[in-house]
Amino acid sequence: MYITRHGTVVLAALICFALSCIQATVALDTDIQEGCPANAGQVQRDIQQRLFSVSTAYTLENEDDGTKSQTELDTQLLSASNLESAVKQGKLRLHVYPPVSNHTVQKLVLGSCNHQLRPQPAWRHIEKQNPDAFVWMGDIVYLDLPEMMNPKPFKMFVPPTEETFSAYYTMQQKQKDYCPAIRTKIPVFGVWDDHDMGRNDGDYTYPMKEFSQQRLLDFLDIPSKEELLKMAEQAGGYRNLSTLHRAWLGRRLQGGVYNSHVMGEPGKRVKIILLDNRFFQNSDTQDMLGEEQWRWLQRELEDAAAPYGTDAYKRGGAELVIIASGIQIIGWGKLLGEGWRNFPESRARLMNLLAKAASPYTTAGRTPPAVLLFSGDVHFAETARTFTCTIRDEKDDHLRQCTSDEIRAIMTQLGVAPEGLALKAFSKLKWGGNSTDTKEKLPNVDLRRVQITPLVDVTTSGMTHSWDELFKMVWPLTPIVEAAFPVVNRQHMTNFFYQQSTSGFGPWENPVALAATVMDAIVPTIGGDEPEPVDEQHREAQARRAPLVPALTEKDLEVLRSQGSYYTKRNYASLEITWGDRGVREAQGLSTTGATTSWVTVRIHSADSGEPVLVYPLPFEGLRGFKLPSHDAKKVPRGLIQESLNQCLKEAVDRSVAPFVLSKTIALNILFVGFVFWTIVIVFVIRRFCSRRKQVAVGATEAIKRKQQ
Repeated sequence: MYITRHGTVVLAALICFALSCIQATVALDTDIQEGCPANAGQVQRDIQQRLFSVSTAYTLENEDDGTKSQTELDTQLLSASNLESAVKQGKLRLHVYPPVSNHTVQKLVLGSCNHQLRPQPAWRHIEKQNPDAFVWMGDIVYLDLPEMMNPKPFKMFVPPTEETFSAYYTMQQKQKDYCPAIRTKIPVFGVWDDHDMGRNDGDYTYPMKEFSQQRLLDFLDIPSKEELLKMAEQAGGYRNLSTLHRAWLGRRLQGGVYNSHVMGEPGKRVKIILLDNRFFQNSDTQDMLGEEQWRWLQRELEDAAAPYGTDAYKRGGAELVIIASGIQIIGWGKLLGEGWRNFPESRARLMNLLAKAASPYTTAGRTPPAVLLFSGDVHFAETARTFTCTIRDEKDDHLRQCTSDEIRAIMTQLGVAPEGLALKAFSKLKWGGNSTDTKEKLPNVDLRRVQITPLVDVTTSGMTHSWDELFKMVWPLTPIVEAAFPVVNRQHMTNFFYQQSTSGFGPWENPVALAATVMDAIVPTIGGDEPEPVDEQHREAQARRAPLVPALTEKDLEVLRSQGSYYTKRNYASLEITWGDRGVREAQGLSTTGATTSWVTVRIHSADSGEPVLVYPLPFEGLRGFKLPSHDAKKVPRGLIQESLNQCLKEAVDRSVAPFVLSKTIALNILFVGFVFWTIVIVFVIRRFCSRRKQVAVGATEAIKRKQQ
């Protein structure tokens, strides 16, 4: 049988696919074994009940006319069945407040994109790190896959059946390493993304979302709705349930899987907020979360920043707020994928809420909480940073986003000008509502009302599979893939397309030096003192002293000397906190003079070895909003202010001119990928055509020779 070279390639590809199926089946046989105790679910519930033992107040809101008092609502809730029907009919809105624990967090581990049919080496490494909790950030399992014994190579995503939900979630629950190392040892929190919801890039239109929500809660070992309603009846009503059981019941009754937890003593509290970016996502209205979830998030952030001693602080206050989303909030590493950048109005709304929570203006009587973002989805690890500019209006409790003209006015007053790609952003303004005419009078901006908020988004994604595996499979085409998808540059990102698409806020240099610079610039400002002049020599000295932070190990320092902002192999993240005493002193009403600051050290770990591959030590001060000192512009740390205002300008321009934030650069990337693809196709067709012509010519020549003989 005659097989061409191209036929050989196709045959090889089919063989590789078959081997992959066999490998997956072998992984299933070797990684899913008996040994998970039958009562593992009850063990996980007991762990959380012992941990979240603090009793807090709750609120029910009447959706009819708002006239019922809390007492009347409590009376109505004496019957658990009345509660369920009232919530379903929309008569009552149940705000699910977080369960609260007095256990102080030292370490958390977060992960996403975990294929239930693949080997899962990360769990044994996570167990050795002894975290206080594990947080799922989506794609816990992959439900929308072809059946193992009936693969469909040309149909990547197959809608799951009800049986698929149960089978795959149960498979992960009983995974031989996950069950003993995580499920039966530490509290597990989680939220979904698209594949564990049941549809790739799923949104509010997914018909099985309510069913899928209940299956996810089953996986997280939350008691069933029927069990919780029965407990409420036996306790004499919803109001008599523990805070944890009220939260569990609320999550069973609400739409969506968003949730929050609070851990730590006052002054050392961590609040974990998990956002549901699927249940309500609507691209037509440009809404990522839905109004119900937006209201919940606003209240959770307001409570996080509440003054010490108030009921709001007791039920949800914190010194560090962790916001986790299934898809990237700031990161741009996967240019053609999903992300909050495709919902610019929702992204701006989220940034405004975060700025208010971290604001020195709106947290009277206390230092505002630090805010740190985490995301998943993209099958690699990335760290991205941006800044957002807000202005306090006449009412001290309200912040709004700066316009691009206002940012230009701020830069003019401070004597700085747009640089680099931020300068190029001005060319976009001709499509927006702001003028670029330098002769036009800029608005008057009171610098005392301006706040700059740094936002850091740590992406950790790919516990069982990553882009690196794909790059190895197509190694002959690696140069082409590198040009089209910049993430293939492994840990050190220097690709031109990435630098263009991120508009200049690409890889950090030495994160220790960055942290020291941020501390130099921000700590005096928050304290109300004038910042000291910062020269290069002083900055270098600070950078040398920064590695003495207790949370850093020798391995961390080794990584810091050479790391970039990316890691494209299998990974997960840990978050370790070195607590200072500033928060505790404030909570106790003591003076904070000489108080020590807290640090959070984020590490990206290799899922195969457990070793850190990226390390980011960050002071809490570098994760809070800061005011612009207006008394003496000469003493403003120029580098930080220049960088932050450049990025604020870019953010403002994007909001005004890009309904889908599809910039020229991304369009060029799409064009380039298309060009490469069609070039390969055309070359293949031409070579195939020429090969056929050659075969015909050779055959004709041989036929002529035979006739002549």
